[in-house]
Amino acid sequence: MKNILISTLFLLVATVGSNAEQSPESKPNILLLLVDDMSVYGLSSYGDKPWKTPHIDRLAENGMKWTNAYVYPVCSPTRAALLTGRNPIRSGVTNWIPGWSEKTENPALLEHPFPDHLSLAEYTVAEALRDGGYRTALVGKWHVGEDPIHHPEHQGFEYSYMIATGNTDNYFVEKDQRQVRKFSRHDQPDRQFITEHFADRAIEWLESQDANKPWFLFFSTHIVHTPVLAKESLVDKYRQQGLPEEIPDSATYAAMHEHMDSAIGRLLDHIRTAGMEENTLIVFLSDNGGREPQTTNAPLRGGKGELLEGGIRTPLIFQWPGRIQPGTTNDGLTVADDLFPTFLDVAGLPLPENIELDGYSLLTALTRQRDSSLENRTIYFHYPHYTANPYGEPSSALRQGNWKLLHLLENPVPELYDLSKDPGESDNLAEKRPQLRDQLFQKLNEWKDRHGVQPLDPNPDYDPAKPTFWNGELQSPGKDQASSE
Repeated sequence: MKNILISTLFLLVATVGSNAEQSPESKPNILLLLVDDMSVYGLSSYGDKPWKTPHIDRLAENGMKWTNAYVYPVCSPTRAALLTGRNPIRSGVTNWIPGWSEKTENPALLEHPFPDHLSLAEYTVAEALRDGGYRTALVGKWHVGEDPIHHPEHQGFEYSYMIATGNTDNYFVEKDQRQVRKFSRHDQPDRQFITEHFADRAIEWLESQDANKPWFLFFSTHIVHTPVLAKESLVDKYRQQGLPEEIPDSATYAAMHEHMDSAIGRLLDHIRTAGMEENTLIVFLSDNGGREPQTTNAPLRGGKGELLEGGIRTPLIFQWPGRIQPGTTNDGLTVADDLFPTFLDVAGLPLPENIELDGYSLLTALTRQRDSSLENRTIYFHYPHYTANPYGEPSSALRQGNWKLLHLLENPVPELYDLSKDPGESDNLAEKRPQLRDQLFQKLNEWKDRHGVQPLDPNPDYDPAKPTFWNGELQSPGKDQASSE
């Protein structure tokens, strides 16, 4: 783990008021930026993809980026974890909503039903911040409940301008509308790309806020989720740079990243010019790994819909001027659940009583660079679902320190990887380290037992001589597949 020395003066400034009750005027604003289906290497500050993300990279230059940050393999579980500070097995939202398990043909295991919404009984970070004096808003993608009773206004957000479903078939919308409707696949003079449209609504909300009251804004863009669409002028820019028409990492896919970065840049520029940047914590991450075959997550293996590293690693960046030292990197283990307690700690608010959170506050790590409790913690994953991905089958996993245990539930023996030497999960050490394998496997199963996880039943109609299909597509490595989550 890296341990960068920080000056005594910086530590003093960073720790003042970290746990003390703060007046409403001194509480920092919080901006949460969540993008969709982006590879951990989708930012130029993390990888060398053939596009640039200068506005988001500026956050890393002025703040801290994390190299061992995790989310869940598809969108709804990550959103549930961000909102509740709890592993998705607690809320039951373990798959993208609605999941479409009935589209799996010839599965070896039978999936259990799961809720199509985040329960109103869950106490969300928006409710906690609202109850602590914050104004709260969500702009963009929701995807934890399509029925109006489960929309953001019933989960602590005083304002929302959003799409409740996981995605839309098109990304161009009417500029002046006040409801997200009338989508088009074509760029026209009276239409905006969806990221521009959401940035407009977010800036309008910020402009309406009382400067003496802190705010929490959850800006959640659909990009770079399929469909792969972008303005033709941007697509042509990347064609001229030599990018291909075909996936992975096509000219259109590159243009989508520029749309995403540009919209976030507008939001960041507004906060800066409005004089709010110095008192605003800004956090950026993706809801899951990059979706294959639209992109690749190499050198990591796998992608969205899988518990391989390519499906659950995310870029994670924090900026908070005067508190977080610029240009720093943190190798500690962190997961989406951590943002709830972190935001409350930053705001000087107590954790909710009688609610068992799974996340840890990252405030110490953010302001002092190292928190030893993050170095050897254990992070758990349970994804009991099939997807149209090469390794998209029911699975559980844990990471403890440098070790990763992966259990594909159709197989009796789990896989074991040393991620410090093998981040691409190519060297399965389960047979070479049987004692460690069994120790971690027992720990994973005990965790599942504590939370009442029920094993999946074998499918009595399963035919091992036939392939498993999802949504009419063969589930096999290397196949050019797509899903609708």
